[in-house]
Amino acid sequence: MSEEEDHGGSGEEEESPASDSNDVQPIVLEATIMMLQQIGFAISSLFVGVSLDSNSPKTLFAAGMFLTGFFNFGFSDVDETTNLMLLATMVGITNGFGWPCAVQIVRNWFPSVTFGLWWAMISLSYFIVNLVGPPMANSWATDHGWRVAIQMPAVISMVVSTALYFMNFDKPSDVGYTDQESEKDWGQLYLMEERGLSTYNAGFFGKALEFGGAVGTVFIGAIADFAVKHKMSIGYYNFPRMILLFISLFGGGIILSSFILGIDAYSGSMEVNFYGFIMGLTFCAALQNLEVMTIETSPPNKLSSCYALVNFSMNMAAVMAGFPMSFLAAHYGWSRAFLLLNFALLVAFFALIIGKDLDKNFNPPAIDQKSRSSV
Repeated sequence: MSEEEDHGGSGEEEESPASDSNDVQPIVLEATIMMLQQIGFAISSLFVGVSLDSNSPKTLFAAGMFLTGFFNFGFSDVDETTNLMLLATMVGITNGFGWPCAVQIVRNWFPSVTFGLWWAMISLSYFIVNLVGPPMANSWATDHGWRVAIQMPAVISMVVSTALYFMNFDKPSDVGYTDQESEKDWGQLYLMEERGLSTYNAGFFGKALEFGGAVGTVFIGAIADFAVKHKMSIGYYNFPRMILLFISLFGGGIILSSFILGIDAYSGSMEVNFYGFIMGLTFCAALQNLEVMTIETSPPNKLSSCYALVNFSMNMAAVMAGFPMSFLAAHYGWSRAFLLLNFALLVAFFALIIGKDLDKNFNPPAIDQKSRSSV
């Protein structure tokens, strides 16, 4: 009995080294692949950074992104260790194209006063991908297998890189702007290029826009609080902030249309100031209302998520108002770009009408008679 136990024990001891070696081999392979990727990334980042002095960052960025997807797709279809290591190295090399090119493009397009903000947004996207990517890949791998989990992002990378090559530009002069013009906002560019205003008169627009935005944010907040406190309503719209949002968007659409049609080369600084002030007031009032409505109507356990989504949408809108607007203006003229903006505003207005039932889920805090009479 004891001999059988001894033999059984020795048998278990003999199997453990074999099982350990099977466990170690994938770990060693994974570590080697990660090391090769890092080496390739470091080397290519250095050489691409140096070569950008004489090459197009847009081309290198798109090429690196496309080749990364291409090699990742190939990585999912091989089993030999040598090929895996080779493709892992190539993925690291093509990955290294990204950051130096991104630095050059962002620096060419944005002035020093806003470069930090835009670079922070790019850095944020890197962390978001690292946060969201692994769970998504794990979900795809669970549902469709690990090969599909690698192939799907690879295909997306190749498609997006192709689009970026045709939509991206190395510097403002590639679309007809000078470096000085790239530091002006779209309104000032429109007034100078399309309407023929002087730089002096057009310069008032941006300042009036910011001043109107500041006034609108405070003014609409006070009015909205007063309306909520007194339970004001129009028809079946019982949510005062929604009513003010409608008014802000409608007023913004009217003033934007008037801005397109009413400004010409003979317009003075007072007229430019008026349009800039009202435009800033209406649009910033709408944004402020959206933020407050999100905070008030979101469930307590979803408040942060809802606000983050709204804030992200606003930031993306600011980004889209920059590049697509300048792209459309360069190829189709400012008038068509503004018509498209007006159409987008109209779509947003009707989307809010469709979502008018938001007020049914809103229960404003009860206001006692004493506090009501004190106002």
